[in-house]
Amino acid sequence: MGNNQKKTTLWIVVIAAILLIGCMCLSACAAGLFIFLKAEPQSMLENIFNNADDENKQNSADQTEEPEQDTSFNTLTPGQMKIIETAQKIRELSTQNDFSPVYKTKEDLRKTLIEQLHKNTSKQDLVDEHDLLTILGFIPQDFDLEKFYLDFYAEQIAGFYDQESGEMILVKDGTEKENSLTLAHEFIHYLQFDNFDMEGKLNYNKQSCETDSEYCLSLEAVMEGDATLMETLLTRQKDLDLQKDEIDESVSKNFENAPKYFQEYLMFPYSYGFNFVYSFYIKDGFPAVDRLYSNPPVSIEQIMHPDRYPDEKPTPILMEPFQDEIAKGCELIFDNTLNEADLLWLLNSGYEEKWRLSDKTAQEAADGWGGGHFQFARCDEKPMFFSKTTWDSKKDADEFTKALSDYNQLRWNPGDADATWTGNNNETIDVIQQEDVVYFMIRPDTFQNNSLLELIRSGSSL
Repeated sequence: MGNNQKKTTLWIVVIAAILLIGCMCLSACAAGLFIFLKAEPQSMLENIFNNADDENKQNSADQTEEPEQDTSFNTLTPGQMKIIETAQKIRELSTQNDFSPVYKTKEDLRKTLIEQLHKNTSKQDLVDEHDLLTILGFIPQDFDLEKFYLDFYAEQIAGFYDQESGEMILVKDGTEKENSLTLAHEFIHYLQFDNFDMEGKLNYNKQSCETDSEYCLSLEAVMEGDATLMETLLTRQKDLDLQKDEIDESVSKNFENAPKYFQEYLMFPYSYGFNFVYSFYIKDGFPAVDRLYSNPPVSIEQIMHPDRYPDEKPTPILMEPFQDEIAKGCELIFDNTLNEADLLWLLNSGYEEKWRLSDKTAQEAADGWGGGHFQFARCDEKPMFFSKTTWDSKKDADEFTKALSDYNQLRWNPGDADATWTGNNNETIDVIQQEDVVYFMIRPDTFQNNSLLELIRSGSSL
């Protein structure tokens, strides 16, 4: 059968659309940021807010003379111009090119989202994503993925920075407050692309991200963490009037009703990215944040554990002996990195609550990840998942194996052998550990190639 090696990160859905809507979902971001900040240690928040208050006083002292207005800002209100000026002063970056936002109606933005979804994602892409998410337990079999994307994200539309065109999009029929809140976050993305060579030196481009999605996801977390930190600082500037009194209940309801996986995935670059960026900002301010763009993190593990940046690099995973066996009777669909966050969500974000391990247990089990890779294939039209992870120590591998086995025990029917389970469609689920390496496989009844199991159990490619 054909060997179609699509490059995608695990559980990534509609990559091009996600990259677009990631910055369109200001309302969802605001709701999630509110939830995240409520859970942050009070000392961390006090440090941020105290810094913001100090900077606010300094800004007031510096602005004894009214600055000359740049005519390139002539489509902004005086209050929004002040947001731009304050953002540049606090972030210690300035616009390198003319900045003039483009205004579109919410209906135009909704149409753009739908067009991008259909332009970059075929029906087969949606089927593939659906089957991957289903086999891993993130959505039920009858889940309408395309409808979910359109309904969920279209309702969250706000302005955004379009990195391809370099335009700042604001909502023509939005209120000044809504557009001002958009600017407080999205203008930082404008500064990032205007001051750092994102596509060239940082290799943040479509071709590179298809080859190394793990790196691009890590860099996106830096970008969103940077913008979220600045949004927080700007919101604390009382003269900017950016405080939001309450969260839009409809936005909060949509977010809370989404499958847990989507909640976790959507918020990851904002929550973990914020924590990562803040851990450097608190030590040396924004010069330390700027250095993250000179030497970006290379893994989600580094984002989740800032103390492991920049020294702890992922271990390359050898897959050749196994993928050759899979390809004998199956069509390869997805082939990419299996990172620490993926494993965390696998353990704690199933669509059935009764399958989920506690967040604490899942975090402890995923910690110690050293490297990982997965392949998703179809064998006679039935889905198959195969993964290999390596761990920092045998103890770490033991902990993950136990947690994964506990999850399988909650989700699947016990099989005839240890560490083997049976699915509702007669698929076989295996967890095999060899020292510090763990294999996880969900194979359909149509996959009868015993050579794959023999390769694993013989210790090949450790």
